[in-house]
Amino acid sequence: MLAEQQQAGGGHNQEPGVRGTPADGTGRFVASILGETEDVWSAVLPRQMRLAYEEPRLVMFKGATHSACGFAKSAMGPFYCPRDRTVRISHAGLACQVS
Repeated sequence: MLAEQQQAGGGHNQEPGVRGTPADGTGRFVASILGETEDVWSAVLPRQMRLAYEEPRLVMFKGATHSACGFAKSAMGPFYCPRDRTVRISHAGLACQVS
């Protein structure tokens, strides 16, 4: 799994992302859950459906982000874009769902 963190300023501007394992607690938690998901699907999908599982990238973002599926704001919640095989999760959206 490749993880990336992005922060967005006002409007549609986006600061460069930070690549690698997330350093904050929320990012490590999300990366851990995604890692568990990858372990399960890597075993189950080939066995049951004869399909290879392709691990998605993880992007943690604040404010807004761009994807191959279009522009997204934190208020949209977590989403997967099949065009770039990326899971995008907002720090703010995750905090709202956990509390």
